[in-house]
Formats: sequence, C-alpha cells, structure tokens
Amino acid sequence: VLDLEYRFAPRRWAITPLVGVLGTDEGGYHLRAGFGRDFPLGERFSALVTFAAGFYDQGNGKDLGEHVQFRSALDLGVRLRRGLRLGVSVAHLSNASLEERNPGVETLTLTLAVVPGRLGPAAVRP
Repeated sequence: VLDLEYRFAPRRWAITPLVGVLGTDEGGYHLRAGFGRDFPLGERFSALVTFAAGFYDQGNGKDLGEHVQFRSALDLGVRLRRGLRLGVSVAHLSNASLEERNPGVETLTLTLAVVPGRLGPAAVRP
C-alpha cells in the first residue's frame, strides 16, 4: 500500500482539511477528502486523528462491498526537525454498513510528514 495525503493549513478549532489517495500493488485505489485534528503531546510528539470519505475501486484486490468507503486513522508522530515528522499510523477503511457486505480493512503504516519550505534545524535532544 502506498498512501499519499495532502493536509491544508489548520482552520477554525485547529481542524485541518485533507485530500488523499491510497493505492495497492493489486491495482486498487481509494480517493478521499476529509478532515483531521493534530493533538500535541509535549514538545516533539503528536497524535493526528483523521476522518475522510471517498471512492474505492478494488482493482484485482479486496472487495470491500461498496465503492463509497470511509477512512479513520490515528497517526502517532515525533518531530525530527521543524517541518519534518516521522510516525506510525493505524487506519480503518470500511463502507460503514452502507451495504450488507462490509469486511473493512485495517492498515499499519510508517509515515513521513514533510512541510515544504518549513524544514528547519534538527530537534534538540534532551
């Protein structure tokens, strides 16, 4: 699975609009739009919670029962330097029981978040 996501600047209540695309090696893909909220956990750590809805095509991969799919995710990250964060994400993709068949799928991925033009010096290690 390769998952790319673009997060816009935070808006009211620190809600961040986002768009993304997930692709599989079996030709499946999920195009999505949604929102997220970043929760700081100290100076260098954070938890990002996201929710998005979108269109899914299975390609030669897993039949999720419906083209409309919803993705919820939790990304735990550490800031390596200004504008660069490394983390791990757990996500759930399902049709929210819009159809009787709703197998869903969970993913565990390594994440790298980059803010172009905002990369700064390495984080100070305590």
